[in-house]
Amino acid sequence: MYEGMNDGSDSYWQCQWGFVCDLQYTLNTCYGRSIAEDGSFGPATKAALQYAQGKAGVSKDGIFGPATRSAMLWANWQGVCLHYHGQKGHMIYS
Repeated sequence: MYEGMNDGSDSYWQCQWGFVCDLQYTLNTCYGRSIAEDGSFGPATKAALQYAQGKAGVSKDGIFGPATRSAMLWANWQGVCLHYHGQKGHMIYS
């Protein structure tokens, strides 16, 4: 996912396995978590998601659905946290 873009951190080179990796990068970048960016949705990722859900004001159930996606901040490749809006995945500054 982040191959070819480097901000000096190793996460861009290690995290290339799709959506879960994007979620982990976002949880670390926008919500101050320090979970592995390994593409595996394990207990640490679920706990970090529940933390982010609490911060975003949605049910802290650890399930990623449309309400969570819309409420969360998302990190772009530059490490800027944005809100997701719309079906086409448009991101806007929060």
